[in-house]
Amino acid sequence: WKTKSHLLPLSIWFMWLLSILIFTIITFAIPDNIIRVNFSVLKINNFITISISALAFVISMYSFGRGVYTEEDLSELYIKDIKVYYSFLSDYLFSGICWLIVLFFSAMKLMIVLSVPIWFSDLSKIVYLSLFSLALISVVSIVIKNMNRVTNKVIINAYKIKNRNP
Repeated sequence: WKTKSHLLPLSIWFMWLLSILIFTIITFAIPDNIIRVNFSVLKINNFITISISALAFVISMYSFGRGVYTEEDLSELYIKDIKVYYSFLSDYLFSGICWLIVLFFSAMKLMIVLSVPIWFSDLSKIVYLSLFSLALISVVSIVIKNMNRVTNKVIINAYKIKNRNP
């Protein structure tokens, strides 16, 4: 919670909310003969497979990120700025939680059949797709942040080597 502002850039949050708004307007305010969102492409079995694969990918990215820093490095981060340390962990936790929620709702959709109005069904599909897109964005963010961490670590070690051997 302390590092929620560091999860994704504000511009990404804005674009994500804007896309939800656009999907909602297209679905509920614009007549279907002009433009229509085809929700029939949502195959829940595919989302279960994708979610499980994404969770495994998040774990592998954590292992990769953890391999960049030693325990001593992480201890130094914790001592210098506790938010930086928690920011490191929250990237993986946020993405993992997003994918777990997608997986949970996918599994529940297969098990529980509800009779709800069409508008509620469409709204729930928009929420589901928005959560799925947020989970995808968070995984891409982890990859980018891990590449930045590797680059930073290489630069720090290069300066240490350079200062050791004048």
